[in-house]
Amino acid sequence: AGFDQMRVRHSPLALDPIYGPKVRAAVEADLHLARRSGLGYAEIGGWALAHAWRGTKAALDILAASYALGEMLGGCLGLATASFRHDSASILKKIGAMPFAFEDEELPPYHDARYGCKMELLRFTRTPVQRYALLIDPIRKALEQTPIILGKAAPARVRGCAAGLAHDLELVREVA
Repeated sequence: AGFDQMRVRHSPLALDPIYGPKVRAAVEADLHLARRSGLGYAEIGGWALAHAWRGTKAALDILAASYALGEMLGGCLGLATASFRHDSASILKKIGAMPFAFEDEELPPYHDARYGCKMELLRFTRTPVQRYALLIDPIRKALEQTPIILGKAAPARVRGCAAGLAHDLELVREVA
């Protein structure tokens, strides 16, 4: 997919007459880097945790699982629009995300009226900062042993992805 197929194209920053072309160029540069490096590219959205889970290890496990899944898929780069509400953007930056930049100019945070808060466009690299990288391996190992359940109507590309993810193809199950 290209920039025009991504949800980020609808963000206020991407629609801004000054920053919009910079957002497009920065994302397209990342897409090009991912393709050239043989990596996938993920647009991460909707990272939200129930109030009771905020600040817990479960929140870190969700992020570590995202990185583990990316590793299992052969590695990937990605982007997320993260809110300042509940410190999501700052938490993601502590783990390894960084603000997008265009020609060494960091793209600024912006207000998104749809969510009623300040947001930031963040870039994810293949690995988090070292201190959080240790969380990924045990989760990846657990995911490798987790059954993948497919409906009979699952498209071929989903079946191919499941087969590629399954450490042991006997873990792939079909249900009606």
